[in-house]
Amino acid sequence: EMLVDFLSSDKLIVAGKVLEEDYKIYQLVCNNNDLVAREIIKTEASSLVCLNDKTIFYSDSGGSYFYDLTDDSKVKYTALGNNVLVKVSSDKKYIGAMVGSKFLVVDYPAVKASGVEKHYLIDRVSSIDEVGFSGDSILVNQAKTCQSDGDCGEILRINLFGSGVWKIEDRVQLKNVVVEKILGEIKF
Repeated sequence: EMLVDFLSSDKLIVAGKVLEEDYKIYQLVCNNNDLVAREIIKTEASSLVCLNDKTIFYSDSGGSYFYDLTDDSKVKYTALGNNVLVKVSSDKKYIGAMVGSKFLVVDYPAVKASGVEKHYLIDRVSSIDEVGFSGDSILVNQAKTCQSDGDCGEILRINLFGSGVWKIEDRVQLKNVVVEKILGEIKF
């Protein structure tokens, strides 16, 4: 089993085990008909995400890290802990993971700009599967089994304002419909 994410149309990052070797993260580059692999680090990653063409995020038993591909350096993000499973916004700005009983959202551009751990701790989420990103908002599925009056829970919109400040901006009541998963949001 391998984790894969694309850096660009001809580059990808792969984490896994090949035959009897140790677990590693590789950068693969497609050059004409050749596939060139470069070992980045020996580790068994539980999460792997390409944030841009120079930076990846991974989590393993030692912690969670931002890894710079240009100078082969890594910075540990202590608040995320070890072996976290993450969900990433489509624009790669936010990385979210369950840490204890709270959903921790890392603001990657703010971390990169300041060099300081910048995140939001959101107590309205009980599972990473309940969450979808939409711009600078998080959509949280709080659906439940429909009651006799048609109440099937709600969807929360939580806006992220910067510096760890968040606010429930909107609630959409689910009436006679059960939402299993939030895939995203279509704006008209």
